[in-house]
Amino acid sequence: MSQAQRRLALLAAALGTVGMGALLTGLPAGADTRTVTYTCTAAGTGTGAGTEAGTQTSTTSPGTGTTTSPSTGTTTSPGTGTGSGGETTHEVTINLSGGTSATAQAAYPATVVIAGANPSFSATAEIPAGAQIQLVPQVSVSAAPTPPAVSSVTGEATASVTTPVPSGSPLAPIPTATVTVTPEPGTTSLVLQAGAFTLRVAQPGAAAVDLYTCTPAVTGNTVPAAVTAAVGTPGAATSPTTTQSPSRQPTHTVEVTVTEHPTNGSKVARTPAGGVATGGGGEAGPDGRTLVLAGSITLLGAAAGGLVLRRRRLARG
Repeated sequence: MSQAQRRLALLAAALGTVGMGALLTGLPAGADTRTVTYTCTAAGTGTGAGTEAGTQTSTTSPGTGTTTSPSTGTTTSPGTGTGSGGETTHEVTINLSGGTSATAQAAYPATVVIAGANPSFSATAEIPAGAQIQLVPQVSVSAAPTPPAVSSVTGEATASVTTPVPSGSPLAPIPTATVTVTPEPGTTSLVLQAGAFTLRVAQPGAAAVDLYTCTPAVTGNTVPAAVTAAVGTPGAATSPTTTQSPSRQPTHTVEVTVTEHPTNGSKVARTPAGGVATGGGGEAGPDGRTLVLAGSITLLGAAAGGLVLRRRRLARG
């Protein structure tokens, strides 16, 4: 291998390495699943005591008089309340998926799925059948070159509990939520990133309450799940094309006058003086073509007769 060929091989290998690196490190498109560190606050339940103030009256009757002395007292009664269960750190696997293309001024949907968590999200109290678990995700939005109308969007999804979930058991089922973004006119690129989310529980016949409120942590796995979509112009694929019709050119008409000249078969009225005396062939009898034709017929007849005679001789012998 010559030195020039070796240089070309090294250059091709370097370009291939750079291209593969760009492919592996490029922006995600279509779907992205990542494990992200979240700081979550869990809602807790507890019991407390309440006090009730009152008055008490005692009556003494010594003989003919009555004396009343008021006294006060307190009564303690048990009660219930809700409070914060403290912050916990979870490694949450989130999948964010959407189409690779979008259209300006048209809704672009994306789905958010919590595929798993370590440690898992547990029920702080028993969740009976018929209750509902809600997922409320928040997704950040960025676009170029036109900024988005909103910097983030929120979705909401609900799943019904068919089997009771005991206290301390993993929370299930966690629904799949959908968020929707509408790119602004002039947008060519749209990027969505999964952010904070809230898990809620709605007991039968009651309003939903927050169970876990989670935000991305500042340390740990901080790269969010993201999708990128190319944004096109509405009707760009079906826009009519303009075809220029050829302009009319002026037409020129040319009149040509044709004069007939005498042919060779016409008679010459006057022969120039001093010329050869021609034109008598028509009166001198048959021309040479007739003689050639007669000779050809005679030759063919003689050849045919010779062949017949030769065949007879062969038949006899």
